Amino acid sequence: MKCAKHTIPCDRWWEYPVLSPSQFRTVYKFDKDGSGIVKVLIGKQDGFFVMGYHWEIYGSSVGCGGGGCYPGRKWGEFKSRDEAEEYALQFVCQRFSSASKGRKKMGSRVRPIVKAIRLRLRELRYLQQLEFFEAMENYE
Repeated sequence: MKCAKHTIPCDRWWEYPVLSPSQFRTVYKFDKDGSGIVKVLIGKQDGFFVMGYHWEIYGSSVGCGGGGCYPGRKWGEFKSRDEAEEYALQFVCQRFSSASKGRKKMGSRVRPIVKAIRLRLRELRYLQQLEFFEAMENYE
């Protein structure tokens, strides 16, 4: 991933536009048992794959939390869709882990979400390895 601050054609990178909802797709969505939701949003901007995310934790006993951003080059630019998805999943997983520290009730709601995200990350890495080995076989 390139640091977007150095590659986007704008002196004030924080003002660079993000994609509108019609310009990106939700490529990963996790919602289980009403504990929370995670969405990974992927689009293309200026020829680069870009990512965004949306997350929420539900439950009146633990309070509600959430956040997110629309995809845009100011958050990073990627060579492939899978690379963008992997980065977004890692970012959200880190956010969930830090949000649940010290909160036992929130941790019980976050655990299944983090588990599902980590499973998807393993799948992505496995698929990348398969592609690498297939390319090596075709190279010979």
